[in-house]
Order: sequence, then C-alpha cells, then structure tokens
Amino acid sequence: MVEINSIRERIWNDYSKASFQQIALELSKDDRAFNEFLHLLQDTEKTVINRAAWILSFIFEINKSYIMDALPQLVKLIQETNATIALKRNILRILQFVNIPESLHDAVMQVSFDHLENRQMAVAVRCSSMTVLANLAKYYPEIKQEITAILHTDLHYGTSAGFRSRAKRILNELS
Repeated sequence: MVEINSIRERIWNDYSKASFQQIALELSKDDRAFNEFLHLLQDTEKTVINRAAWILSFIFEINKSYIMDALPQLVKLIQETNATIALKRNILRILQFVNIPESLHDAVMQVSFDHLENRQMAVAVRCSSMTVLANLAKYYPEIKQEITAILHTDLHYGTSAGFRSRAKRILNELS
C-alpha cells in the first residue's frame, strides 16, 4: 500500500524523471493511493503541485483508465484561476489524447478558449488548448470559425515557432 505522505515527501526531495516514473508506476496499481494522490494537485506548495502534475502525465501513459475516471476533477482544477501553469499544461496535454466525455465538453471548451486567447499564457498551454479545441470541433463544427480567427490573428503577433507550427497544422485540419 502506497502512503500519500511518503509520496509527497518523495516528490519534494527527489526531483528526477526516474523517481517520478517510479511513483507513477506505484500509483497506477493502487486505486486508493491514486485518489489520495489527486489531493496533491491542490497542495499548498506550488512545487508539490507542479511535480505532481508531471507525475500525472506518467500515470496517464501507464493507466489511462485512472485518468479517465478523474477527468471531471481534473477539469475543475484547470478552471481555477490560481491553477499553476504546470498543472494546466499537463492536464491539457492529457486532454489532447482522450475522448472527452460529453458532460465535460462545455467546461473544457471554455477553459481551452480562455487559454488560447490569452497571449500571456505559456505557449505549451496555448498549443495544447488549440489541439483540444480542434478535437472538439469534430463534434461542434460551429467553433471552427472562432478557432481559425484566433489562430490567424495570433500568427501575426510575434508568437513562438512552436505556436506557429501547431497553429498551421490545426488550421490545415480545420479547413
């Protein structure tokens, strides 16, 4: 049985990919521990939140079903105004690769548009948001025009190479 206080201590003291992958492996085998781990995504220490968010990505690679069951909770977390960039980046990265339940479409669409339109937001968060929106556009073709308008506008505002590359790919997909 995995102890959550032990996990928090390991997250705090051992910042390495190998350690985080090991933690993810342990958590992906223990329902109770995984559910307790989710509380670390709301910790009072931003460092713990950011590192736990990275571990969440590793858990997704190992056991997608845990993440799918937790999607409503994860979406609520990225809706919070004080959510860290790392938390947003990792949850949105996951959302790019899953079939989002219809009950979450509105919330995910809103938060993704908010992040995509915010030029101060981290590029990785904006890029993941545009991919999530492009995926949702398959169900809601009426949002294609809005996504396209945002991307065309932002292509001309000194965005990063990564943003431009993703935007061009998404624009091709949407046309």
